[in-house]
Amino acid sequence: MWNDFLFGVAFSGADSKPITVGLNNMAPGLRISANDAAANPKIFIRGVGLSDFNPNASSGVGVYVDGVYIGSPLAQMAGFFDLAQVEVLRGPQGTLYGRNTNGGAINVTTKRPSQAFTVDTALEYGSFNAITAEAAMGGPIVADKLAFRVAGQVVKDDGYTFNRVTGNDVNAAHHWAGRLSLLYTPTDDFEMLTQASRYVNRGDAIAPQHRALFPATAGATGPNGLCAPNAYASGECTDLLGYADTDDNDRAIDANLEGKDKVDLFGASNQATWDFGGVSLVSVTAWQWAHRNAVENTDGGPLQMLEINYRSRQQQFTQELRLQSNDSAAALNWVVGAYFMDETVKDNTRQDTLREIRPLFATPDNPEGLSPADSVAVFGWPYTQKTKGYAVFGQADYRFTDKLTGTVGLRWSADDKHMNYQSQIE
Repeated sequence: MWNDFLFGVAFSGADSKPITVGLNNMAPGLRISANDAAANPKIFIRGVGLSDFNPNASSGVGVYVDGVYIGSPLAQMAGFFDLAQVEVLRGPQGTLYGRNTNGGAINVTTKRPSQAFTVDTALEYGSFNAITAEAAMGGPIVADKLAFRVAGQVVKDDGYTFNRVTGNDVNAAHHWAGRLSLLYTPTDDFEMLTQASRYVNRGDAIAPQHRALFPATAGATGPNGLCAPNAYASGECTDLLGYADTDDNDRAIDANLEGKDKVDLFGASNQATWDFGGVSLVSVTAWQWAHRNAVENTDGGPLQMLEINYRSRQQQFTQELRLQSNDSAAALNWVVGAYFMDETVKDNTRQDTLREIRPLFATPDNPEGLSPADSVAVFGWPYTQKTKGYAVFGQADYRFTDKLTGTVGLRWSADDKHMNYQSQIE
């Protein structure tokens, strides 16, 4: 049982570079996908995770970058560059980390500044003119006292889906990220790591395949009366207005809208460590914000049936304190800590529904043809959610022999959530 909970897989250096692909292949039970273009990765460890696309959702798998919990789904994959190590931990992780997670944790450690001057570069090229370029440099500012490291990444491609309506390639990636790190070591028993990071995405919004719901023939009718799954590309199923995608090319669409998925992230953190001999005190303070504005042709067809505009903002402050033993060779190692999180999430996502048939409902008093009674309208569910989280935790490991270690851990946590929620129709 203990092995099940505490099992971990770690990658370092070049092994962890192609992170979203490499971890899926190298860490058993881990699956990462990004079905919403630049936002909301779906992270699962042994089947535990979250597939919800709402920005206020909390995943069962925690993502930590240099000791900082990344709460927003918008930001969870933004720090995966210039890496020193990636650790995948299975099972509940509530007695070692500030934020509790049931499914496990992905613990990311980036390369730290050092007193040696270094320059690192990497360039990858692939299909669809896909380019991933990374560069980093660092070195001393004040000898033996202060060092810096600056790193950046650019990812882009031409898009792997052809839009037959416009003749353009869509589903293109385009984002960049940067990080500045300063390491201050005034004495042998104190160090402070200060970091600031930025991430900007201007790639395409997801361009989904059209899936018709209404069968035109008996042979295309499924058990529930809607289009059978094996008949989606047969041309025998249509949408509400009669459009059908008649080919089985999963890299070609007929879309009237080519939207963008705009994501902006910023994070700043300060980690201070005091070494008192056999015991260390660690303080991790962090602040993050995330903004998203994405326009998506959700219906996947050439007619304006469903268009969604995702608009969300998240702001998070966290403070963690840990007192922990230092001697890894000792039989007993332990950690105790306290954690606080203050998070605000605002969302104003809007769904533009059945715009093509609005003129059918136009009247002299309603020239736009908006008709809430007939569900031909713009729907919105704006909300503001505020969360304050508190926790104290601790864990002790005692090594009885080289092959047998016993672990005991305790945690108390409480979340206080408040939501202001509305339903709108225009």
